Amino acid sequence: MSKFGLSKKSVIIMLGAAVLAGVIAFLLLGGAQDEKQQAAYIFDSTHAVSFQDIADARGAIEKDLEKTASSQARPGVLEKSDLEKYFAGEFVVTPYTLQYFIHLTSLFGDAKSLEEALELAREFIFSQMPPEQAQKVFELYKNYLETELALAEIQRDWGVPQTVEDVIDLLRQIQEFRRERLGRAVADALFGPDIKVREYALRRGAIVRDEGLYGAQKQALIAGLSRDMWGQEAGLVESYHTPYNRYRERLEMYKRDLDEMTSPEERQSLVLEFREEFFTPEQVLALEEVDRQMAQEEQVLADFEKSRQQILEDKGLSEEEKQGKVSELVDKTFGEEAQAFLRREAMEEGRRQMIEQHGRQTQAQ
Repeated sequence: MSKFGLSKKSVIIMLGAAVLAGVIAFLLLGGAQDEKQQAAYIFDSTHAVSFQDIADARGAIEKDLEKTASSQARPGVLEKSDLEKYFAGEFVVTPYTLQYFIHLTSLFGDAKSLEEALELAREFIFSQMPPEQAQKVFELYKNYLETELALAEIQRDWGVPQTVEDVIDLLRQIQEFRRERLGRAVADALFGPDIKVREYALRRGAIVRDEGLYGAQKQALIAGLSRDMWGQEAGLVESYHTPYNRYRERLEMYKRDLDEMTSPEERQSLVLEFREEFFTPEQVLALEEVDRQMAQEEQVLADFEKSRQQILEDKGLSEEEKQGKVSELVDKTFGEEAQAFLRREAMEEGRRQMIEQHGRQTQAQ
């Protein structure tokens, strides 16, 4: 059987494996890092692609395909007005091009062989654009597909990265492989946006999670990283994510500061400062109300646990009397939610026993 005799899902997974393997390894390792973190960038601010273009391109093909999904057009066909942004002018690779190639591969992932898949893709491409442009697009797509298949095969021997810099080195190695096969200009135009975004996320994440740094130090490092990699678009990068995600990241950045604060008021003041930076006054008030409710619930649980422990340790009570008093305490504390509380406790106890049992089995093996 040809190496392309795979399902659509398998093909997509294989095409993405070269990059995803490194990123998944990084996530499983929890963001480990070492002294090599400041190694040279794969793509810095001199890389011509715009962050705004990258942001606009993400998920664009899914939106464009929705326009034709209910029409009589052939499945997977884009409107000509949309197709132009995937291949600009006399066929210039754009930040959208890679999405189109991934989409094209998914259309014919059930082909029995690579040759059949390419022939189907060729027919499809030539039905969508003028012959001269179609020929150029098809030739690049063929080179792209063969490169990604070869990459997925060879990367099996590259080992598993152990640090953030190892993952970045893996991305660098992946891109060098593509450059050798496709030529630097084409490889960087086609894959540069994706590699650059991943590299930036890895480097930024490593700074955010560095437990040895204080928040102000991390902010300075991230500001420098954004300037190095995105130049004048550094501010745009900072504002891209949702206010909530930016707020959560800021809390993580200042974790050491918050942990070392001995005064609850000082800690609350810093958290409030972050909230006021990212949220509207109404949203800040809503978050404070959530905090109060959570604090009340935690206090109720703490008081309940204290009273239950006193009952269980009372030597003047029989086991039956203890159970009766605990049941009364549950009803008194939780009211209509008493049964839900008991179910949660039972599920938590079952989970704890499963974990303990798994641990004993692992030790015995």
